[in-house]
Order: sequence, then C-alpha cells, then structure tokens
Amino acid sequence: MRWGAIWSGSALLLGLVSAGCTGTDGGIPTLEGISPVLSRWSACYGAGLEEVQELLQNVPRDPTAVKGACALSADCESYDECNGFHGVESCDSTAATCDGSGKVSKCFRAANGLHLGATHECSAPEVCVVGTKGAGCGLAPCGGPEESWCSGSVIHACIDGISAEADCSTTGLICVSSAWPGPRCAIAGGQCSKPACSGSILVDCWGSSLDCGWLGLSCIEEGGAHCGPIGDECRDGEVRCSGVVAGVCLFGTWREFDCGSFNHGWCAVAAGRDGEPATVRCRVSGRP
Repeated sequence: MRWGAIWSGSALLLGLVSAGCTGTDGGIPTLEGISPVLSRWSACYGAGLEEVQELLQNVPRDPTAVKGACALSADCESYDECNGFHGVESCDSTAATCDGSGKVSKCFRAANGLHLGATHECSAPEVCVVGTKGAGCGLAPCGGPEESWCSGSVIHACIDGISAEADCSTTGLICVSSAWPGPRCAIAGGQCSKPACSGSILVDCWGSSLDCGWLGLSCIEEGGAHCGPIGDECRDGEVRCSGVVAGVCLFGTWREFDCGSFNHGWCAVAAGRDGEPATVRCRVSGRP
C-alpha cells in the first residue's frame, strides 16, 4: 500500500485540484508538525519514510486534519480504528466493492504485509459505483474509452468505468484542456510545459503539487521551478538512523522523524532490493 488515496472515482482527480491550493496563510503545517502522522503510518503499515515528498503531496491540506485524534493514537490498534481499518486473514481480492449500506469496501495489502479491510462513505452527490476495476465513489457508471474533458471550471472524467468530476474553481483555478497531460486545474493563462510556482506551492504538469513551505523552503522560479534553497548537508535519497530517530535527506537537508515518540518505537534501515536504494522506517513491537 502506498501513501495515496485507496478509493477510486473522483479521488483520482483530487491531485488535479490540490495542485492549485494557494497561499500559506492560516497555519499551513510544517513537516515537523505532521511528522507524528507520517511516523505512525510508517510504524503501523510499513511505508518507507524516504517517500516523504509523496507523503506530503497526499497529506490533507487542512491543518486540522493532521492534528486530530489519529495523530495522537497511542498504539497501532487505536490508529487502525481511527483510520477505519480492521485486520483480515487475507485479501481474496483487492478490488473494491459496494457493501450493503452503500459504502465502498476494500481489502488491501500494506507495505509490511498486513492485510487490512476498510470501508468508506462517499460524500454527496457521489455514491458507491461499481466500475470496470472495482467499486469507487463517483456520480454514475460510464462506458466507452477512458476520457476527461473541461466544462467551464469543472473536470469531467470517465475513469475505470466510473464517472467523476472536480471543480477547479474551489481552489481559484480554471480547467485547462490540452493534449498532454490532458484536462487539469491550472492558473489562468498558457499551456503547461514545465513545473511552475504558485506562491509557495510547486506545481507540475501532471497536476501534482508540493507546498515548499511545509519544509521551511520557498518555491523558486529561477533556474526552473523548485523548492529551495537547496542545502548541502546530504544527498537527496540518503537515509539514516540516529538512535530512535529516522533521517531522510530531502532537498539537501536531513529531515528527522522521532520513532521513539510513538509506542516505544525504534528506527530501522533496510537495504534496497534489486539495486533499489536503502529504505528507512519506524518500527514498533507487534507489527511486521
């Protein structure tokens, strides 16, 4: 299981909308502030902390969402409950289904090998819809080819047999059509040909975004849009353990996660497989 959304349908469009979240006023959290969430997810489900950039792109932008009860869970069992997960013996299928109450039900395999079940209630006007690759939240089933298009500020899409939409105007953007990478939420004007800055947010042409402010950095246009200034403490991708503290090099600076602050956890580094780089994660007793 990776860090992104596990629910299909319009969830696949959320990156296109979040790419346009602008401004850092109002308490956008820092990496240090959300590290309890990332450390718990790593300890309980096995995800490597070196994926921190991807993690930050998937953590909710609402600061209250990362300071709630889940971030204060004392152990993995209470963290499971807070996230709506429950253990299952095995996943006969990882395809989501609609349960009897109209919720999306899914079984998935975590990075540490655990099999987890979860249910998710769709937000109106979306309902649970069965598509070509399983169920997800959407407006209705759709047939024909995979496609997406703009209608005013709204992206409409047929994804895996599920009709979904996302309104770019909710983040102050417009819907822009192009042959590549396709319809997306964007700042008004021009076609997307390279990453760009929107305030402190680094936005690429695939609709992915990273708020540089979460890392104590700025989005810099000069020399090609990037988070900066780049440090010289380490090389990006390096990982380490300093006692119970996990370290990940990101943008030339060590970013630290205190594994010991959660349920007497510890830091563990594992060699990468098949030439892949080493990985670092938090570990706790009772979880693989």
